[in-house]
Amino acid sequence: MLAMHMRCAAALLCLAGMAPATADSIFRLLASNGDTLSSGDTLSSISFEASINGAGDIAFGATLTASSGTGSGVVLLGDALPARRITFAPSLSRTYASVQLNDLGQTIVRDRVAGSPPAFFARNWSADGTFSVLADTNVAPLSGIVLTSLANDGGAAFVGLTSGGAVTGLYVNPNGIRADNRLVYNFVGAGARPAIADGSQVVMRVGNAGAQSLRYSAPDPFTGLYSIRTLTDSTVTRVGATPGITDDGTLSAFYAEDAFGPGIFVSDHRNSGPAVRVVSIGQEVNSSALGRTLASLSPDSKIAIERVDSRIGQQYRLLFSAIDDQGASSLVAARVSAVSNQVYEATVLAAAGRQIRLPGGGTTIAPTTLAMSDPLNTVGGAAFVLASGSQQQLVRGDLPALTKYKQYQDNHFLNTWADTPLNDLLPASAQRLFRARGCFVTTVATVAAHYGFEANPLELRDLALDQNVMVGNSFDLAGVMAQTGLRLNGNSALKSTNRTATLEDLAVALRGGDAVLLRVPTGVFLQNGVDGTMHAIMAFGIDPTLGPSDTILASHIFVSDAGYGAPYAAMYGSAYTPGEQLVNVTLQDVFDRMNNQSSEYTFDPNQWFDQRQFVRDSDGQVLPIDGSLLAVGNMSFFELVDSSTLPQLPSVNVNSPVDLALVDVLTGRRFVSSSSLLSVGDVLLEKSFGEIGGDEETGEVTVPEAFPHYSLVLPTELLGRSLSVDIYGLADGDYSIKLFTGSDLFVSSGALSGTITGGQIISGAFTVTAVPEPAVVLLMTAGLLVVLRTARRKM
Repeated sequence: MLAMHMRCAAALLCLAGMAPATADSIFRLLASNGDTLSSGDTLSSISFEASINGAGDIAFGATLTASSGTGSGVVLLGDALPARRITFAPSLSRTYASVQLNDLGQTIVRDRVAGSPPAFFARNWSADGTFSVLADTNVAPLSGIVLTSLANDGGAAFVGLTSGGAVTGLYVNPNGIRADNRLVYNFVGAGARPAIADGSQVVMRVGNAGAQSLRYSAPDPFTGLYSIRTLTDSTVTRVGATPGITDDGTLSAFYAEDAFGPGIFVSDHRNSGPAVRVVSIGQEVNSSALGRTLASLSPDSKIAIERVDSRIGQQYRLLFSAIDDQGASSLVAARVSAVSNQVYEATVLAAAGRQIRLPGGGTTIAPTTLAMSDPLNTVGGAAFVLASGSQQQLVRGDLPALTKYKQYQDNHFLNTWADTPLNDLLPASAQRLFRARGCFVTTVATVAAHYGFEANPLELRDLALDQNVMVGNSFDLAGVMAQTGLRLNGNSALKSTNRTATLEDLAVALRGGDAVLLRVPTGVFLQNGVDGTMHAIMAFGIDPTLGPSDTILASHIFVSDAGYGAPYAAMYGSAYTPGEQLVNVTLQDVFDRMNNQSSEYTFDPNQWFDQRQFVRDSDGQVLPIDGSLLAVGNMSFFELVDSSTLPQLPSVNVNSPVDLALVDVLTGRRFVSSSSLLSVGDVLLEKSFGEIGGDEETGEVTVPEAFPHYSLVLPTELLGRSLSVDIYGLADGDYSIKLFTGSDLFVSSGALSGTITGGQIISGAFTVTAVPEPAVVLLMTAGLLVVLRTARRKM
């Protein structure tokens, strides 16, 4: 079984992410109890309430010791903000709770002053220690204030008690003005914190145990009157106490229990549809131990949610607490497609009892307790508190760095990937780049990730399946890169060139920030020498300690992780979550692993890439790489370029549901878009689907459709030719077809469009006309003026 696992692993590109980030870049320890603040106070202990804003600043509750005594306080810190107390001097008579920091630098705090009865305040504190009071119990009818919440636009929400605490209500202060507190509704139940977004949109749990629900409230922009909608259905019996809401108020996330058990649900407030379950018990997560699943979820911990600004489509991030199947309390981050609700990169950030590496010479801690309050910002920054014994530590991390890109496995689906010869599955242009198994999808995702295209292999594969750019179990490279490169946005593209090159050429490219795809033998080859078993890895960087004139060796070239599974993790510390990848994997490491696995051959990176040969150990024979034993192909160099600089070929953009047969009017040769139309002498064109299902002209990613928009790139020989077109209907619907001539020297007659039914055939044509050179245009204009003058004289 282990041999099969290693064989499958070696046959794939095995990586964790764009770069094997060191542990020091994963977490940042910002504060510990015992620290002295700039205000002179000492952190006696840190509470579990910490809030992070868009700039990465953090406000948190603490017990402070100062000359005035020991008591509750709120601390603010950030990259440009030394840790300081922003609230009153510590005192045993005053306690703070429900801390939340917004992007305006305001921190809302519930302030309780001892007395009989005690006084309650909701205050907004600034970084300089000044404040404004939003609500207090000195003003009727409030007799208590708890569970405050703050939006980025300054709007606030809190739970207010009236009638001596007998009546509980949700209150909103939309503009941050003292006493401008509006009762939205009274409710039954207690202990639930509202979550408020911009525009005074609020989600909150109401009801008692066994009959709880989640409500969404939003004011009418004209009247200011609130509309109230229940987001859960009648099957839900329990809702978590601390739901989350995105900053823009469009999505909320919450813990709930229904007939199918506990789960985390997401509701889109822009439509009236039901909330969607996105996480359930049994969910697989990336963990320091492979194969971990979620055994239980925490109903009363924060469920944080924020949108992701991703070029691959609408997505959101979740951050929540869970217990894994080994009983460890964990903080889990997940990235989810807002279109399919598919969960990607569900990753344990930290877990009780497991070591977490922190900056400072490899320092590690093993927390016994961890918690979060308002832990997530829109750019993926996360803040949480760890405790071990009497030690508490405030930690900040960055989710894109924490959530590393996972090897393509899809619940071990990799074991069933076809072993059909590559040329039977992929077009010739793709054969030069990737193998037809998991390393193909993973490499596409990794190369794109290197240039900022946020996608993991599973995500890229799912989108490809939705958009019909899979050929069997293989990824159609031409459908993604459209021959001119993977489009990252409207102005840039990923250009690839395939060339035989040396390690020195590779080093030059890496120094320039480019990525290079390399192919090395796999475990399959090492065991039986089968051709066509190249393993894809990506080189992405060079050891930063080297100087510009230092010689670069294979041991200096960083590559994507060398393997998936226990044997590789043991060799390199390489896996897919924080704390696991303790070393960088180099190109030399990969070749050392190959030689440890092989009893037949010896591989040296300089021989492999420069001399293009390797050694058979049985007789010492030097075997050329381009011999009959295997064909290595070329290294593939990727660079980010301006789309306008790429060579343009003639192309046809098609808004489905149709297939086409294009006929060159000059030669009578047919070019078809589907194998079903293929006849003897015809040329089958490759379909390209833009940005994996996006609009080819605008770059906008569209919702997957049964007949998505596609393009046909035409051969160079059709440049400037007129074409007749037969349009074959695949289903009922509207279509539009536009020819791009591929040159500024020619213009097309325009688009063909109309309505078609399945099975119908419609004929049309594109007429291509040459555009005169500027000098010709001037000559024609001058000639026209002469004609006009002559005509005027005759008149």
